[in-house]
Amino acid sequence: MSEVPSVPTATYRLQLNRDFGFAAARALVPYLDRLGISHVYVSPIFAARSGSTHGYDVVDPSRLNPELGTEADFAAFVDALHARGMGLILDIVPNHMAASTENPWWTDVLTWGRASPYAGYFAIDWRGRDPSSGEPQKILLPMLGEPYGQALESGALQPRLDADGLFIDYHGLRFPLNPGTYHLVLNLDSSAASDDAYHQIAAIATASRALAIGLLDAADHARRTAAARTLIDNLWSLYAGGGTAHATIEDCLATVQGTPGDPASFDRLHALLEAQPYRLAFWKVAAERATYRRFFDISDLVAVRAEDPAVVEATHTLIFRLIQEGQAQGLRVDHVDGLRDPAGYLRYVRRRLERAGAPSPYIVVEKILAPGEELPPDWPVEGTTGYDFLNVLTAVFVDPDGLAELGNSYGRFTGGYASFDDVARREKRRVIHDLFAGEMRSLVRRLESIAAHDRHARDLSPEELRAALVAVTACLPVYRTYSAHDRTAPHHALWVDAAIAAAERDEPSIPAPILAFLRRVLLLDYPPTLSEEQRHAWREFVAHWQQVTGPVTAKGVEDTAFYVYNRLLALNEVGGNPDVIGDPVVAFHAFNAHRRTEWPHSLNATSTHDTKRGAEVRARLVALSELPREWERAVRRWSRWNQPWKPIVGGRPVPDANEEWFIYQTLVGAWPLADGDLPSFRDRLDTYLRKAMREAKAATSWLQPNPEHEEAVLGFVDAILTPGEENRFLPDFVRFTRRIAAYGAITGLAQAVLHVTAPGIPDIYRGTEVWDLTLADPDNRRPVDYGLLNQMLQEVGGRRGEIPERRSTLGLADGVDGRIKLKVLARALATRRADPDLFATRDYLPLEPQGEQASHLVAFARRHQDRWAVTIAPRLVATLRPRATPPIGRRAWGDTCIMLPPGAPVVWRDALTGQRLRALPSAAGWAIPIAHAFRTLPVSLLVGNGATR
Repeated sequence: MSEVPSVPTATYRLQLNRDFGFAAARALVPYLDRLGISHVYVSPIFAARSGSTHGYDVVDPSRLNPELGTEADFAAFVDALHARGMGLILDIVPNHMAASTENPWWTDVLTWGRASPYAGYFAIDWRGRDPSSGEPQKILLPMLGEPYGQALESGALQPRLDADGLFIDYHGLRFPLNPGTYHLVLNLDSSAASDDAYHQIAAIATASRALAIGLLDAADHARRTAAARTLIDNLWSLYAGGGTAHATIEDCLATVQGTPGDPASFDRLHALLEAQPYRLAFWKVAAERATYRRFFDISDLVAVRAEDPAVVEATHTLIFRLIQEGQAQGLRVDHVDGLRDPAGYLRYVRRRLERAGAPSPYIVVEKILAPGEELPPDWPVEGTTGYDFLNVLTAVFVDPDGLAELGNSYGRFTGGYASFDDVARREKRRVIHDLFAGEMRSLVRRLESIAAHDRHARDLSPEELRAALVAVTACLPVYRTYSAHDRTAPHHALWVDAAIAAAERDEPSIPAPILAFLRRVLLLDYPPTLSEEQRHAWREFVAHWQQVTGPVTAKGVEDTAFYVYNRLLALNEVGGNPDVIGDPVVAFHAFNAHRRTEWPHSLNATSTHDTKRGAEVRARLVALSELPREWERAVRRWSRWNQPWKPIVGGRPVPDANEEWFIYQTLVGAWPLADGDLPSFRDRLDTYLRKAMREAKAATSWLQPNPEHEEAVLGFVDAILTPGEENRFLPDFVRFTRRIAAYGAITGLAQAVLHVTAPGIPDIYRGTEVWDLTLADPDNRRPVDYGLLNQMLQEVGGRRGEIPERRSTLGLADGVDGRIKLKVLARALATRRADPDLFATRDYLPLEPQGEQASHLVAFARRHQDRWAVTIAPRLVATLRPRATPPIGRRAWGDTCIMLPPGAPVVWRDALTGQRLRALPSAAGWAIPIAHAFRTLPVSLLVGNGATR
């Protein structure tokens, strides 16, 4: 078995589920090895909700997900990796678990309330009081598809019994009943007192009364739980034994059940439910009344208190074991910003493994960095999952001037548009109101209490405090800030001040003293007279606020603004800003230089399971920034031709102009390469557009679906994509898109070679080693045909795996065959694997293009001692003059060249094509003519040795 390093040279993300488990992953190992992958990075492998397609709804982190295979299957997968010197990276979910009765800890909390030993595992607000009764607050379960009273009196809430005890069944959802309330069900008719079954059941009812809910120490709770288990076993034994006992228990259940049409008959069931530690509620009340922290706005994912070491130990037992045993080499930490103290959690995990003598794992975090934001330098991690790289890379292929003109076109077509920052802040306010009102109310209560002890703030009303808090939260330019104890992170004040300033501009009616008070609290700028108890209140407020701002940004920006602000959809990506400012090539080089020195082992992504669009969708769409006038003419022409297909809904034609612009860009970006894929594409498109409309929250939404509007839009799309004599749009659109697809193919290859050779670790998302024309999930999580990919990888290999000249333009003329990308990727990965140190940590040198097409190139060198690699890629290919597809040879590039730094080799070999070329002398030094470098392929990865000139 080969030794497995912890730091990858390239990772490959696999999505595991019951249809693609450990055995299927094991079968892929030889293919991934040939592709050039060093570490496989898998979606969560821990026991998840039955049928989970993604694994992020964990129900038991202490065991493997049985739907993925057995422990033996997992071991065989790991052995197959290690036999080839390949490693495994685990995707872990410390922030949340499934709020499901498949989760034994959650079930115990629902059964025993705050008396459960697991009550402290979850982020539940136990401090509140029920507004109607004044009693201690229960766990609100917003799981009903209708208001509680309707669900109750319709008979949908049905008491049931099985071997695990009494429970309420609601359309397949299971809610446990506390054993101390069983006597409310087992209410027997005294006329049957002579019956043996009566006495046995009555004894169980009496035992139930002794199991009152209450706070006990661990030993007493264990005894109570054991007594409850005995009670349940006895009850089930009677019921399963049939006869009179079975019939009597059935009668009890039926009596409690009630009769639809007779509201009074449900009184006993209502009383039974009122006696539980939880309260069932309509799902729509979650935003207002949530009593536990959710993952974003998803009520069936409950947050875990990972700030408690005992909770980390309990939830990480299997994770720690797999690292300690060397089965896994790394961790990808999901949604790190959801944690109360990300830095503290990450330090604990590192130290815990160090104390156990485990190999130091490779750790990256799913941290979405806003433009201008950096990963906190004190986090003990290798970096992020790579969205920052993705956005900087995409911008390289955008023409900033054309983007501005495209914005003017977008404004003219849609009737005007606000800046992206304005849209983002507006939509964040919307989701605060619609999705996080309960969280905001809880924060305002905390802020009120703080204000009451401040002489300058004590007279502020809750409404004033709420208005200020909403404004500042909406204006925060990053997902969250960080603080611990009495300290705030270095950039905390910078971001808070930016939010305060933006709130002052957006909401001039908010008095300055309120914002000044809020600023002091958020920066933990304590008055000198503040008591320790009051300081604690300030810290608690800030900690809770920091856990709210991330979900607000994710839902307001990623899941709303990115579907509303549609100027150029290629830029509407996780962690991105659709406004490209400055010189994107300069920014790209600066990013890479910083990556090399500060985070050389951070992942670099181009597609993930969460990206809004696949890499080649973006690669096509960026070409529109080069062709803004042509795009505007096309959109206006298409809109005019398609006007007859727009139905009138609510007095207006549908789709509206913003939706129509979005539809045309989506079609151009994702249009299939083969005509045979059109039927499935239209099905995928329907699903995607329905999701996009609901995310935009304009005419329809997830909270308030508008089927009439949705069907009208989908009917419009169906009509314009149906061939016919009257359809002038379709053939014109197809001609336009074929040309854009050719540009996208060139840009796709450029992205691929830059991705693999830039500082950082390239991460390949499953199936994207060929053209990636997917849309947002679930579209990008469809099955991958690995049999075809394996065959393609075998077919495109030449001598030493290089791309023979006769095959070099394969797929570029019409953009149909993605194997050219596969081959470029494989050869680049092989080159990187041969010298991982050179590409990960060694010198990064931006190279200067010169000549007539200099603005259409991006290039850099990697250097370590005498070893060199030079990456050259085209950009802005739609406006190359003269237009050449593919852009190869002297006709396309003329005298354009790349200047080499001093000491660089003169003789080079292209690792992609195998061809050799020689640098030419010039007045400014040695240069590589692009006509030579791009003789057969429009990208180049040159390798050479500076010792041989």
